[in-house]
Amino acid sequence: MKLTMYFSLLISAFLFSYAYAAVPQDSGNDLSLISKPDPVLTGVEPLCVVIISHNDEPKRAGLLLKNIKLKTEADLKKAGIDVIVVPDENNPLELHELRISVDILRPENSNRCFLHIQTSLAKLVYLEKDLSLSIKTDIWKIGPEMELAPYENMQAMVTRMVSKQVDVFIHACIAANSAVKSSESKSPNVTPTQVGKSEPAKQIYVASKNGKVFHKPSCRSAARIKPENLVTYNSREDALAAGKSPCKQCKP
Repeated sequence: MKLTMYFSLLISAFLFSYAYAAVPQDSGNDLSLISKPDPVLTGVEPLCVVIISHNDEPKRAGLLLKNIKLKTEADLKKAGIDVIVVPDENNPLELHELRISVDILRPENSNRCFLHIQTSLAKLVYLEKDLSLSIKTDIWKIGPEMELAPYENMQAMVTRMVSKQVDVFIHACIAANSAVKSSESKSPNVTPTQVGKSEPAKQIYVASKNGKVFHKPSCRSAARIKPENLVTYNSREDALAAGKSPCKQCKP
């Protein structure tokens, strides 16, 4: 019953978007529209790829979701994005997930089918006042892409639609992380205290200018600090002198 309702809504959404064809459905995924870096995509590596389907139609149609996952992992690695390959059911909780939803509906006795593809990034999110409470949720999402396709061409079309959305994620992820690296290189606060030494990064601690706690740069709580709020300290003593307290998770 739930699947019937899900696909009824899916068809309704498709017909609604088709009726307003003057605004292309994939316009939101146009690479040219990525005008500025999205801060939620910083520090999301490494990640894993998860393929989601709400029914068995892809299997009945012979669509190899495993092949789509392998191609996506290969595309991410080729772009320089760190990917960890793990079975879908064994994803570590702390690992970011690039979720690709592939849903197919083929009306009975029809040679055409509805395709619904959506890509999102899921991250483990903690409550600010209690880091023991967390939930993995989508923090970034591409608008769903829907097409009515000939059944015999379904596999090629699904692969094309997924690749298109993964390309959008790759470009957005690279843009976001490049912006952070550029900002860090210009930051007057990042001044290694021992020039010529091989470990200056280990002497730097980070905090939010609005927060009360400082962290090691590798702390997962530090990854949640927005770039515009990030402050750094050359030593533990500097952070304490600024009124910051040590993080209880990474224990700087």
